[in-house]
Amino acid sequence: MNSRRLTFVCARSAVFLVVGLVVFTLLGWSVYGVVAVGLLAAAVLVQLGGVLWLRRSEGKTPFAPRRAGRAE
Repeated sequence: MNSRRLTFVCARSAVFLVVGLVVFTLLGWSVYGVVAVGLLAAAVLVQLGGVLWLRRSEGKTPFAPRRAGRAE
């Protein structure tokens, strides 16, 4: 898996997290809601760490200035 695909999975999980927060806030929190939101939040954090690790191992430093190519 490359960092681009993992970023998509992380964004999709973040959307589910936001939906879960909204739904359980409107309907009332239960034990299952707390567990579900907690697990989703942990999954998003692990995926975000994976994205950063993959980008670093691929040599794509986030927010780094690009090197100027040699003009020949």
